[in-house]
Amino acid sequence: MTTVMAGLTPVTAFAAGDPLQQYAQQNLRWERCDTGQPAALECAKVKVPLDYSDPGGRKIDLAISRIKAGSTKERHGVLLMNPGGPGVPGLTMPAEMEPLLPAEVRERFDLVGFDPRGVGQSSPIGCDLTGDEQTFQHPYSARTFAK
Repeated sequence: MTTVMAGLTPVTAFAAGDPLQQYAQQNLRWERCDTGQPAALECAKVKVPLDYSDPGGRKIDLAISRIKAGSTKERHGVLLMNPGGPGVPGLTMPAEMEPLLPAEVRERFDLVGFDPRGVGQSSPIGCDLTGDEQTFQHPYSARTFAK
């Protein structure tokens, strides 16, 4: 595997014929996220497989965001911000964290956030569960566990 540029920052390129290759070569459409957020916060959607063991199967969208590094000359890469969770959106994390980071970090790194699968602006995922089964705390059921 090698590293190439694909819309965000270096990503892993897969061998020819690898079914995951299609995901590494996306042209992302960056736009301002929301008028209530700083203009520098850009958002896009990236396609990912619902099930990585079946990369040719159903695809979903992940909502991602970025604030570009302050210096293209000094840019070193990406600082990916994970919202934790479960079920916590992270699209606005770059704007929330930017003022807390040292100037050197803001100059050298794109700040990147995302809404995890099934959260916020990413594709919803219900696994064919009922509304009651999708609550954060619900009792174990052998009948629906495999879902």
